[in-house]
Amino acid sequence: MEMFNIPNWYIAYTKPLQEKKVIARFSQKKIEHYCPMKKVRTQYYGREKTIDVPLFTSCVFVHVAPAEHTRIKKIWEVINLVHWLDKPVAIENAEIEMLRNFLNLHTDVMLEKIPVSNTRMMPEKHSPSSKEKGIMQEVMNGFIKLQWPSLGYVLRATLNQELKTTINTIQPDKYQQSSLTKLAI
Repeated sequence: MEMFNIPNWYIAYTKPLQEKKVIARFSQKKIEHYCPMKKVRTQYYGREKTIDVPLFTSCVFVHVAPAEHTRIKKIWEVINLVHWLDKPVAIENAEIEMLRNFLNLHTDVMLEKIPVSNTRMMPEKHSPSSKEKGIMQEVMNGFIKLQWPSLGYVLRATLNQELKTTINTIQPDKYQQSSLTKLAI
């Protein structure tokens, strides 16, 4: 019965283009939420304008206990929680923090679809010797990738010049995955 009251992160699937309304409703109801945004340049009447659009279309991350799922589903713009194998997809706090940190460091972020994997994301111990099971970062050709197999996405961002020079100073034979994670996040 205790597990029913422990909050976790879930994905609220919204009606198309209703993410900002859902964010407003969650704020009104004092429900903790997170909707990663990216900046997009558009043209209105011959003028360029930069607007914020959700990184994950029709998705808002919500931090609630399982007992509050019906409260989330009662919001008109929310279709349902995202499910995997007949259960709502629960996302660990560390994964959301990793996503927030990645988006704070990198501005030009693109999403790529990959096959979904049901393995857990974070290592059991946060030490350099532990092997990460899911979320991984790699640097290639001026891009950094954050792989998130349990959601079926890879986030790819252009490295800023400051981070490029830091990474280039590290010797490749002594380079480890854990040191990249510390640099990029």
